[in-house]
Amino acid sequence: MEFYYVETDYVDYLRTFEFKVLQNKENTFQRPYVGVITTLNGIKYIIPLASPRGRFVTNKQQFHRVMDGSSLIGVLKFNNMIPVRDELIHWIDFNTISDQAYKALLQKEYIFIKGIQTKIEGKALQYRTTIWNSNEFFTSISNDFTLLEDKMALYVK
Repeated sequence: MEFYYVETDYVDYLRTFEFKVLQNKENTFQRPYVGVITTLNGIKYIIPLASPRGRFVTNKQQFHRVMDGSSLIGVLKFNNMIPVRDELIHWIDFNTISDQAYKALLQKEYIFIKGIQTKIEGKALQYRTTIWNSNEFFTSISNDFTLLEDKMALYVK
């Protein structure tokens, strides 16, 4: 499991069909996505990583907390997963990040996530296949995964 950037043009394209796709910038940094998590029906999905905010951490089915000891440092947003193709993602080389504080944060998040990779993969699969399809509330706050899969297939880089 690795961290990736997703091409902004692709994210903007998806946002024209689904407003719940997260923008590709958070503050001044390009949003990192947590690696290719799972393949569902032959489609790769990745999960956006977000800064923690109170409302983001109350529902454990929708989010997964990223911790540094007892400190909450990030949130994985399963409801905002997006389908991707290999040519639309770029591996994040931490050595190329000039902001040392941001680099250190990403490295801490990476270490935590690597330690629970299997749990994250299982949770992503459960969210996409069960929770999203069977719970009206989660469907209303999540990306339309089926629509995004269709639009990804049509996307031309």
